[in-house]
Amino acid sequence: MFENLTQEYFMDKALEQAGTMNVSTVEGSLTYNAAAMMAVMIEDAFDKAEEIYLNAFPDTCDREHLIRFCRDKGIVPKSATKAVWLARSNCALTEGTVLLSNDKSFTVTAQNGQDESGFLLEITCGEAGTDGNTAPGFLDTEQVVEGFERCEAVRVLTPGEDDEDTEHLRERYFGTFSLPGQFGNERYYKELILSVTGISAARVYVLDSDRNNIILQVVGENGAPVTQQTLDKAVGFMESFVAVGRSLSVIAAGEVPVNLTMTVKVSESDTREDAQAEIEKAVDAYLKALNLGFGNGKGLSLRLTAIESLIYALGTVEDCEVLTINGAHQNLTLDADQIFTMGEMTVDFS
Repeated sequence: MFENLTQEYFMDKALEQAGTMNVSTVEGSLTYNAAAMMAVMIEDAFDKAEEIYLNAFPDTCDREHLIRFCRDKGIVPKSATKAVWLARSNCALTEGTVLLSNDKSFTVTAQNGQDESGFLLEITCGEAGTDGNTAPGFLDTEQVVEGFERCEAVRVLTPGEDDEDTEHLRERYFGTFSLPGQFGNERYYKELILSVTGISAARVYVLDSDRNNIILQVVGENGAPVTQQTLDKAVGFMESFVAVGRSLSVIAAGEVPVNLTMTVKVSESDTREDAQAEIEKAVDAYLKALNLGFGNGKGLSLRLTAIESLIYALGTVEDCEVLTINGAHQNLTLDADQIFTMGEMTVDFS
């Protein structure tokens, strides 16, 4: 807004005005030094004025001021949550036992019986956020436990979540100005299902053959396919919110594997195995980001040029051409009930 009102601008104006008064304006003179000091102060004042102006509106304000706007609507940012894992140990561990794996710590929060392979435990990551969703592998006890030999994390029961993204919070704020979620309407069910930990996107519809059957089709944490445990948890949560005379189903979004073929040229310092692993990781993250747009009324689209731009941005690739997506040299558009998953990638290093 005040981009042109810089220190140099005010300095030039001050020296120009002083020059008409027959006073010395050379560098180091009293006039020059006074003008320089005032130019800095005036620029700072306009910078502060721009900051105040931007924070006066919810569409341009920073996170701190957005939270204040949200208070007027009764909206609170979602805090980070801790990942909960199912683990298997060779012996029973009491609740509160601390387990260590690399740079993470976990605490035994429940005992889930045992199977033929050992004792089943629920362990909770010590730190909140998505970092706890990375498989910890084998864990060791912080203190010596008699009879303990091994403990291994089996699978995530409840994925950890980061603090709510600022732009997602802004979207929720502006959503309060449209038709509110009222008992039984589409937005009502969508807001409820998105409040379930482990679900990041959803589509709500009814069957043409049975208008009383409400279908909630969901996507898992951070755009990944939803787990069966999250589906079961969502069903249990939603059962108490179904309108009288209606039934409700929670199902996973249809998955379409993305198989890619491409030619890539990398620098000599980058091994082909490392380059391919880096490309696969970047493409997988991109597909999950696209999946977050699920449920917005149209099918998701994947473009050849978007993948190429993503690969170039890695910095290790000198040249790249995506030849096919699922066997065809064209963009891929899904149906409204489908999401992308990472399939096979064939890379020809030239």
